[in-house]
Amino acid sequence: MSRFDHDWKKYFKKNTPPERYIEDYLVKLEKLDKDEFEFWRDFQKFLMEERESRFSEIQTAIEKTAKNGFNETMARIVSSEYNNDPLCVYGSICEPGRFNFGALPSYYTNFGALYMANNQPTSFAEKYYHLQNEKLGEGELTPDELSLEGTPSHLYVRVQVNLESYIDLRTDESLSGFLEAIKDISPTDDLKARWKIICKRKGRKDQKELKTVMELEPLKQLIFDPNFKQWISWLDCPSHSQWLGHYALKCGVQGIVYPSVRSTDGYNIAVFPENFKESLATITLKDEVASVPKDRCQINASNYVWFSKPLSEIQQLTLLEN
Repeated sequence: MSRFDHDWKKYFKKNTPPERYIEDYLVKLEKLDKDEFEFWRDFQKFLMEERESRFSEIQTAIEKTAKNGFNETMARIVSSEYNNDPLCVYGSICEPGRFNFGALPSYYTNFGALYMANNQPTSFAEKYYHLQNEKLGEGELTPDELSLEGTPSHLYVRVQVNLESYIDLRTDESLSGFLEAIKDISPTDDLKARWKIICKRKGRKDQKELKTVMELEPLKQLIFDPNFKQWISWLDCPSHSQWLGHYALKCGVQGIVYPSVRSTDGYNIAVFPENFKESLATITLKDEVASVPKDRCQINASNYVWFSKPLSEIQQLTLLEN
C-alpha cells in the first residue's frame, strides 16, 4: 500500500489540500442564492427537530450498544501552545472535532472532547495529515515538502484512558440501532417541492431526489466523512458525526472509539469529560512533562470541569481571587 492508499481516500478532492476545503466552501456559500441557503438551513433544522422528537429511541439504541470498561494507553499530539496543558479540551471547542460541538451559537451549547489515537503514527496522521498525505502540483509534492518550516512544533504524550462506558464504531452493530431510530424520518412535501424548484432553476438535471439516510453504508459515509468540517463553514451547523457525539453525551456515554480515516490500521477515541461526574473514569498522563503542573496531569470526577478552560485562564482567575 502507498502511504495514503486508504478506503476513505475516494472522499477527498483530488490534489486539494485540506486547508482549501473550508475556503472552497466559503466560496460556495457566496454563490448560494437566498432561496438555496434558506432551504438547507430549514432542512437541517427539520432533521434536528425530528431526531430530537425520537430521542427516547435514540437513547435506547445508544445504551444498548454502549460497552463497559475501556482501559488502554493512547497517543495524543497537541500543538505547542498546549505544551503545558496537553489534557485541556478547550482547543476542541475553538476548533471542533469530529464528535463535539464548537462555538455554534445558533445550536446547542458547545461541549469539548479529548481526541487521542491508538499509536503515535495515527495520532500524527490525524493531526498533520494535510502535510503528509495530500499532493500538490504536477510534481505531486506534499505541503510539508513545500513548506520552509516543515511540521509545526508539537508535543506527543502517552495517555492512560480508563472509561466506564463507550461506543465502539469499529463495528456495524454499534450504528444499527441508531439507524433504526432515525431511518423513518422523511422530508416534508414542502421541502421536497422547494428542492425540486431549486434543482430546476439551477439546471441540475442529474440531481437526485431529496432523501434522508435509510441504510447503514450511507450513514457510515456521513459519520466518517473526512471533510466533516465543511458543514460548519458552509451552513453554520454541526456535521452528522457531531450530532452523534451530541446524543452520546446526552446519554451519559464517556467516549466514542472510531476507525481513523487518516491511517489504514489506526483507531481513535473521543472522550467526553463532562460525563465523568460521579464516576471512576480517569484520563492520566503516562509521560512526565516538566512544563505540566501536577494538578493538570489527570482528569477525574473531581476536576473535569476545569479542563474545558485553558491553563492560562485558570491562572488568571486564581490571581484575581487572590
